[in-house]
Amino acid sequence: MIRKEGILRCIAIDPALTSGFAWRDDRGELRVLELRITPGKGEYGKRYWEFLQCIVERLDHDEIGFPEKDDVYIVYEQSKFLRGVNATRNSFGFEAVLAYFCFDYGIPLIGVYGTELKKWAYGKGNATKEQMLEASKRFGYTGESFDIADAVCLLAFAEENCHAYFPQQGEGH
Repeated sequence: MIRKEGILRCIAIDPALTSGFAWRDDRGELRVLELRITPGKGEYGKRYWEFLQCIVERLDHDEIGFPEKDDVYIVYEQSKFLRGVNATRNSFGFEAVLAYFCFDYGIPLIGVYGTELKKWAYGKGNATKEQMLEASKRFGYTGESFDIADAVCLLAFAEENCHAYFPQQGEGH
C-alpha cells in the first residue's frame, strides 16, 4: 500500500438509513458528513443502491478529499446483535454494499462491533446514543447528530487501533 507522504487515512462510517461519515482532511482537521436515505417501506434494493451511489459519488468525485485511494482504508460500525427483521436486513445489506465497494476499489475494510466501540469510547459496551454523543466531544465533534457522533468515535478508535494493521510506507505489502 503506497501512501501519499506516508500518511494512511481513514474514513469512518456508521452505515444506516442515516449514515454518519468522519475523516480528517489534508491538514488533519476533522470533517464529517451525514447521508440520509429515504426510500419507501420495504424497498431494500433501492436503499442499498442509494447507499452505494452516495459512497461512490463522495469518493470518486473527491468530496471527501482523497484523490488517491491507495492511502485510504474504511472502518465501519458492524452490528453483532440486531433488533428485528428490518434492522437485520438493513445492517447486513449496508455491510454487503460496503464490502462490494471496497473490493471493487481495492480499499481495505475493517468492521468494529458497536459494543467494542462503545466500551472504548465511553467505558461501557451498552452506552446510549446520548452518551456516545458526549464521548464524541472528546474527539473534536461539536454537532448534535448521533450518527456522526458514532462515526467520529469510530474514527478516533481506528486512528488509535487500526493503523497497526497496515505496513508503513516502504515495509512491503
